Amino acid sequence: MYYLKVLIVNADLVDLVAYNSINTHVVRYTMAFLKIISFIFLPTIIFMACLTSYKNSNNILPTNSDTVYIASTHDFKSNVIPDSVFKMTQLKTLMILGRDCDVRYYDKDGKDTTQCWMIKEIPSSIGNLVNLDTLRLTLGVFGKLPNEISKLQKLRFMDLTDTYMSNIDNLTTLKSLNHLLLFGCSLSKLPNDIGKLANLKYLGLVGNNLDAAEIERIKKALPNCEVYFH
Repeated sequence: MYYLKVLIVNADLVDLVAYNSINTHVVRYTMAFLKIISFIFLPTIIFMACLTSYKNSNNILPTNSDTVYIASTHDFKSNVIPDSVFKMTQLKTLMILGRDCDVRYYDKDGKDTTQCWMIKEIPSSIGNLVNLDTLRLTLGVFGKLPNEISKLQKLRFMDLTDTYMSNIDNLTTLKSLNHLLLFGCSLSKLPNDIGKLANLKYLGLVGNNLDAAEIERIKKALPNCEVYFH
């Protein structure tokens, strides 16, 4: 991705300057700052870049309609996605953003009013949304994906960034997937049959716990896929 390459090139340039600059402390701080910024914003940058190229349209996200639903758990004031969402059977795009406690909120009296609403689960009723093309459910604790997710055979873009899942084996039933973002999911292993996702073009795995052997296995299983490990 273009944005990723820019971040890497900038970091490399800072390393080069560090050897030739008198004020090495300033350079080191600059390099550290760039690396922190790239780590924090990399998932969002890649998500937006992938979504832009994938949609191949303008940068304005559509408003909610029969086919598009965008919300956050802050809107729901709950960590549970309302049942009504899964009755919208014509949906093509579903984006729900969870909320953790990393950012604190205070009222006018200085009282901490922070609420942590990480998405609690993906219910089995997700299987009703057979027309979904794009699914983004971030900041959640799912345990495992329901079997019914295999019904989403039109799904091509999936983002589960910052979710904690013990089992994602059902992902390999989604044969139309070409973009899959699993940033910060603390995964140590992908499904044994990950190679079944033959149409996958982009796979985001930054922020997981994959060892060298698993990384090599994934590369061999998905030779035509651009994978981001670090």
